[in-house]
Amino acid sequence: MKKGFSILTTIMVIVIVSFIASMMISNSTASVNQTSNQYLKSQAKLLVNSSIEYALLAISANNETNCLDNISLKFPEVDYTHEANITIKYISDSMGTCSSGNLVLYSSSSIVNESDKTVLLDVIVRVNPTLTSDEIKIHKRSLQKI
Repeated sequence: MKKGFSILTTIMVIVIVSFIASMMISNSTASVNQTSNQYLKSQAKLLVNSSIEYALLAISANNETNCLDNISLKFPEVDYTHEANITIKYISDSMGTCSSGNLVLYSSSSIVNESDKTVLLDVIVRVNPTLTSDEIKIHKRSLQKI
């Protein structure tokens, strides 16, 4: 009777210890995934601001007759972790050569004078879906003078 009870107690202790060990491993892997996602999201937030600056630089590099519609960036270029898509809309009266899809004209001269040569930038940064199980996407809309 004593031998049977001690075997049963040993089996129960082994089951309880293995359950606790499996829970610890599960929690540690969840913590690693959460830390990785947090890092990728903070990088995406920084890339949004850098993309706005890059778009302003690209707009200033082109003259008024060659208006940019979209800019697509991958960071880094090989085995990218983040992808940025920038949509550009111009608010101006003096840039009439832009395509009608990305040019917003105002008829009121006071509005045009105040906002002449202004761009509306729509920046969307996505994390490469192969790096994370959750979709990480940051969107920012910015109004900038050029």
